Amino acid sequence: QHVEEKADIGVDEADPDDLHEVRVAEGLGQQAADRLTGESVEQGGDCPQAIVIVAGGLFALLLAMSEGESWGWYSYRVLGLIIYSVLSLALFVVIELEVDEPLLDIRIFRYWPFTNSLLLISVLSVVLLGVLFYVPQFLQVAQGGGRLTVV
Repeated sequence: QHVEEKADIGVDEADPDDLHEVRVAEGLGQQAADRLTGESVEQGGDCPQAIVIVAGGLFALLLAMSEGESWGWYSYRVLGLIIYSVLSLALFVVIELEVDEPLLDIRIFRYWPFTNSLLLISVLSVVLLGVLFYVPQFLQVAQGGGRLTVV
């Protein structure tokens, strides 16, 4: 009866430990099936260095953007980080275009509806965050509203 009760509950109500047990059982079952059939699923990504390259490039870009004001936007550190990040990300694109199984298939950006939807979602996200940030400030500072009246 206890098993039937667990089967009737939804995923939202399930205990996280139970879900973990399901994932572990699924992984063990997949490994057993791979060994019995002699087949295995190939892991993607021909160039593991691409992960390090893109991580380094994005880290350098984020560091330059976050510390640019305190270090000075035209300082050698910030300009060097920006140049390093641009070169790293360009190298990542070149690597991903050359390998058979890329981590990120860059060629998909040739498909205009996909690229257009990404651009529109980015613009809408920036506008939404801008409105959510500036309207409460405007109501507090310019209109003289209190914290509780703005919320």
